[in-house]
Amino acid sequence: MKSIITAIAVVASLSTLAQRGQNQQIELSMNEKTFQGQSTIFLKQEIKKQYPRVNVERWDLQRVVLVAKSAKGNGKAFLQVGSFDSRIEQIDGNRFDFQNRGGFHRIRFEAPRLDNGNWQIHLRGKIKVRKVILVAKRDQPQNRRVTRKCGYVLETVWGKDIKKFKTEVSGQRGSGVLANACQKARKKCLVFQGEIPLTQCKKL
Repeated sequence: MKSIITAIAVVASLSTLAQRGQNQQIELSMNEKTFQGQSTIFLKQEIKKQYPRVNVERWDLQRVVLVAKSAKGNGKAFLQVGSFDSRIEQIDGNRFDFQNRGGFHRIRFEAPRLDNGNWQIHLRGKIKVRKVILVAKRDQPQNRRVTRKCGYVLETVWGKDIKKFKTEVSGQRGSGVLANACQKARKKCLVFQGEIPLTQCKKL
């Protein structure tokens, strides 16, 4: 009964805040499930399963927090939102407390605003997940065209900046505008990288 009341309260809260255009937090319980090898958490499917009355198709994901630990301290994870992939984050842990209740770490991913599509967390390694926390905001349909900026820096392998490349792209919301801007900026950087040895392109 308590879980049913909680679910109803979450749905009501989401509906109210959607009208106000405010951020809403959604918590997905993963029951300390263990993932091995290369695996994926399908976030929209989990939302539908745990909160079947909530429709997030017109919500913009702001950020995601993964609460997890790895068996050897070298687990990896990244967030995919539509055509955008976040940077790969390490999941700490050790074999001594992997079976214990504690020892979980919070891994935060920033999501590209207004880039809809799949919401997925990709995992690599032996990883135990307690929960996933999502912060999202309802899309405002009257502002469908957006402009996004992205930049890369060409630097030496020792970390010294050589040149920065920034690109600005406009387009329809949800069409991968940010990912397109990042792709163009990275492409510019790679052209110069090919001419200068011992350099690398890093996202700003």
